[in-house]
Amino acid sequence: MIGDLLADPSLSIEAEPDAGWVAGSGDLATTAATVKVTQADGEEAGPVSTPLSHQTVWQPADGGLWQIRSHVLVRCQRNWDLTIRDLAAA
Repeated sequence: MIGDLLADPSLSIEAEPDAGWVAGSGDLATTAATVKVTQADGEEAGPVSTPLSHQTVWQPADGGLWQIRSHVLVRCQRNWDLTIRDLAAA
């Protein structure tokens, strides 16, 4: 499955970092990003883009390094122009 994805000539991954922060105590940090994955879709005429939202929570580890404590990747609405007002009207 991963091999098929990596072999896809239309594969494109774009990531735009969002704000991150470190707790004042220094024992927790978070990073976030908006990601768009474009790949071939056997049911569509061409490549399809999927918007994703990404967040990682970090904790300090030995030796001054940080380790991932939690990692979440969520698929967003395909309609990028959908707003809260649109949802309320539905």
